[in-house]
Amino acid sequence: FTWRLKGIILLHMGEKNEALKCFDEVLRIKSKDITSLIHKGEILVSYEKYSDAKECFLKSLRVGPCNERALYGAAITSFMLNQYEEAENYIKRILKINPRNYESILIKALILAQRKDYDGMKENIMKIYKIDRHGVIENLRALTYEQMKKLNIDITITECRRFFCKAKTIAIKYIENEAEKIITLKGCNHK
Repeated sequence: FTWRLKGIILLHMGEKNEALKCFDEVLRIKSKDITSLIHKGEILVSYEKYSDAKECFLKSLRVGPCNERALYGAAITSFMLNQYEEAENYIKRILKINPRNYESILIKALILAQRKDYDGMKENIMKIYKIDRHGVIENLRALTYEQMKKLNIDITITECRRFFCKAKTIAIKYIENEAEKIITLKGCNHK
């Protein structure tokens, strides 16, 4: 327990390498510690070690098959490993548990974009936007350049020019049938 707590504290301090050592120590003692497996997987994702990260999430799912965080980790690593069908299966499991999990709906939208189902992508992005308008913008901002390049999508985020308004607007550009399309999501109603 002490190693896990130390790892979590180090992780919050931004000390990923040291935190990873702590989680490895926990897993040496208790190989099925879900919390440590998930944290280790998330750190490995940040290092773009998707195969190793996925293994951590899969181990945690063997212990807790309905753990949303582990399912999400398995989905995102599957997506990054081009295992789209597998990623979609994890997303379906998450959405059965929590239909309003907007991070999972976002991954579903990206899978649909990968399949060039832009109507489905747009529908899912709008669904997220209705659930949590600010959350979708922050999650889209967190997508890596690698993910966007893979999908041939460009995302631009701008802030409202109104004084005291911190809302953001997002423009998602993609190519469909050789024509550029744009989805605009406004974080406020100002012009």
